[in-house]
Amino acid sequence: SFQGNQAAVCFLEEDHERDDSWLQSLAAEFELPLTCFLIPITGSDCLHPRRFHLRWFTSKAEMDICGHGTLASAHTLFSNGLVGSSETVEFTTNSGILTAKRVDDCEAKGSFLIEVNFPVITTCEYSSNDFSMFSKALNGATIVDVRGTTKDKLGVLPSWESVKELQPIRDDILKCPGKMLVVTAAAPPGSAYDFISRVFGPKIGVDESPVCGSAHCALADYWSLKMNKCDFLGYAASPRSGTVKIHFDKKKQRVLLTGKAVTVVKGSVLADIKRKKERRRGVAINMIMKKPVNYFVVDAFTDSAFKGNPAVVCFLDGENKRDDSWLQSLAAEFNLPMTCFLTPITGSNPLYPHMDICAHATLASAHILFSNGLVGSSDIVEFATQSGILIAKRFQKKDPSWSN
Repeated sequence: SFQGNQAAVCFLEEDHERDDSWLQSLAAEFELPLTCFLIPITGSDCLHPRRFHLRWFTSKAEMDICGHGTLASAHTLFSNGLVGSSETVEFTTNSGILTAKRVDDCEAKGSFLIEVNFPVITTCEYSSNDFSMFSKALNGATIVDVRGTTKDKLGVLPSWESVKELQPIRDDILKCPGKMLVVTAAAPPGSAYDFISRVFGPKIGVDESPVCGSAHCALADYWSLKMNKCDFLGYAASPRSGTVKIHFDKKKQRVLLTGKAVTVVKGSVLADIKRKKERRRGVAINMIMKKPVNYFVVDAFTDSAFKGNPAVVCFLDGENKRDDSWLQSLAAEFNLPMTCFLTPITGSNPLYPHMDICAHATLASAHILFSNGLVGSSDIVEFATQSGILIAKRFQKKDPSWSN
């Protein structure tokens, strides 16, 4: 616990749409590195892997691909029996079909690892020999080499220590080209690891990714050329830290990332569901429903909670569709770096810092107590806090000018 990369995994139903703004809003609310949205796909059977639509959101934007979010989603499905006895699950994503496989952990009885299959991200020479912009962003660090991918930049430093002790300047990273800046160096002789890395992405709402899975698809390509090998053990040196096992299949141009995950939080989102317009007695209406959305918060690429990279994974059932705006709104509601929404596909048969005082949290606490009958018939509740006794009182709304 308390290591690896966090992700929220959200399950969405097939027939209730959520627009992008809803999904983005929910991801922003979680304020985790990533939020995954899963929607089940109908038509899966015993002869084929269970299939789900999968989308990834940071608190600011949707991602084309995310390794730790995919691992977190697969972990949630396998851990909760949502794919039956299948050892493999398929995800349809904006980057094509991605698969995840459950693998027995030979070192821990009853435990398992997850292997996710991703396309390699090739690196190429940077268009300039002037690395001063990157060096400035990395607080004057010595840059040995800079490589580029289609969207990100990879900076190579001279030593393991230089990466680990790095103190980047956020505003200057924002000025660098590329969505994310990946920083890496080779491990010292005798280390159990092959290389070290850190990933900075303030442009996408993640100042530093605890453990970025997709970055390792580019790191595999780079280090395979430098080390003339295809199997690696990478160390993510963020404050949470994490470990990623990598196999680069050069022939198929695929990268297999293997790691563990731990479910830390599990719950439901009580969110308004706006259904498509229906005709009743010749009148078009919008149906508003309230139905719980089950969700899990998962730390990926670690076997310890509250480390690694977190993501929220939300499960939606097939009865209530979520449009993109709903999904984005819910993602914003969680206020975590990333929220994932999972919706079962028809035929899958899914089984499913410390403050001295805080007013809004006190109100929220009182709301939960009153709404769930946890204070009986009393209209007053007292809280013993570091700021003394605080009182919350329930009363009926009488002023019609108040909004709902």
